Amino acid sequence: MRDVLCLDLGTVTGYALHEDGYLDHGIHKFSKDLGERLCQFHDWLSDQTPQLVYYEKPFNVPGRAALTLNAMAGIVEKVGHEKGWVVHSVSPMTIKKAVTGTGRATKKDMVEHIQKRFPEVRDHNEADALGIWLWYGKLEEA
Repeated sequence: MRDVLCLDLGTVTGYALHEDGYLDHGIHKFSKDLGERLCQFHDWLSDQTPQLVYYEKPFNVPGRAALTLNAMAGIVEKVGHEKGWVVHSVSPMTIKKAVTGTGRATKKDMVEHIQKRFPEVRDHNEADALGIWLWYGKLEEA
């Protein structure tokens, strides 16, 4: 498996980083101030060294959340371009279906399914990032 970073974007960003055969996962909390949050996210992301990035595609979210998610997705694309990473987005429904068997799973469903393999996970953002990683692993096997 190539070195891959999987992201669930947001003020609390879930991540799963598979690098050199080791999987690191968790959450990273950024400022509630949008400008500061985007700068912090840019700096954090720029310090990463994957070959490949998958992030959960922003979907129909209301108001300020849409601005945040789309701006963060833009930063992923920008940093990825600058560093020569391969970057892809993946729909939430695709991840939910891969992990739970249904594209309409709730946040609670995702956490419960991910906990079967990673019992320490408590945050839905981390669960979603790990869900992307598991989905990607299935792609690599195919």
